[in-house]
Amino acid sequence: MKKEINHYNHLYDLREYSVNYRSTRTMKQETINYADLINLGFNRVDLQDSIYFNQHGYESFIVQLETEIGVTFVWKPDERTCEAQRIDEEGNITRRMPVKDLDHLKILIKFFTKGK
Repeated sequence: MKKEINHYNHLYDLREYSVNYRSTRTMKQETINYADLINLGFNRVDLQDSIYFNQHGYESFIVQLETEIGVTFVWKPDERTCEAQRIDEEGNITRRMPVKDLDHLKILIKFFTKGK
């Protein structure tokens, strides 16, 4: 029996829909290039953080893609890796799932945006 998913009202446990989730806990994440993320619709948000600037010599930023159902994909510039985050109404991260590579990211984006 195929499980129906209501993309707007159902609170997801990302683990249930991940490709080989058990292996994501120990998998080696491949780097994803900044340009590939921009081509997928990610947005860069520059942050004003004097502590980060004093430590690294440049301003910090985040690159993210938010979906309508509360899943946000976040790229970590220092590591060049990505993770999916489930964020509640108050802005707290309730779940995290590492993204293995660019192909895995495309699959997850298609799923969580209903293929848009």
